[in-house]
Amino acid sequence: MAAGVRKRAEFRGIKTVKFVMTEPIADKEVLQKIKAFANFKLEEVEMLASVSDVEEFKKGDVIVKEGQSGDCMYVILSGKVRISSEAEGKKVELANLSGGDFFGELALVDDCPRSATVIGQEDGRLLRIAQTTVGVLAGASARTAIKLLVAIGHSLAMRVRAGNRKYSNLILLGHEVEE
Repeated sequence: MAAGVRKRAEFRGIKTVKFVMTEPIADKEVLQKIKAFANFKLEEVEMLASVSDVEEFKKGDVIVKEGQSGDCMYVILSGKVRISSEAEGKKVELANLSGGDFFGELALVDDCPRSATVIGQEDGRLLRIAQTTVGVLAGASARTAIKLLVAIGHSLAMRVRAGNRKYSNLILLGHEVEE
């Protein structure tokens, strides 16, 4: 196993354990295959990897807790996670994500609490990209930082559009019931 440090944390009684690697990602080509980084050159991926952390998680680990403050996003390098939220006291599953997907990107653009809980569904690895990472990246290579922010913006726009379609369909369904 790679050199690293185990971090233990507890938030509202939920214990999390993450293994943060202190050496760079060995296989940069894995990152290039991730849709968000498809337009990155190898040296840009290497730069992003060099200023980011890799965390390992186990099945059942709470990676992100709804309501918790956040300052980073995660790119799934391997493994699977489930994203859920609580609405009116009920747990609602929002998504299941796997290698190549990412989550938590809103934390890079606002200081609001996390909007969902993310739990590991199988063991895996994450690339952790913090707000400070984006700042460091911008200082080292503004072009790479812009590419990252554009990729995040594109993903957010796609998610908003999908949400709007779902919302519209629910409204239409409600009108059909009323008639």
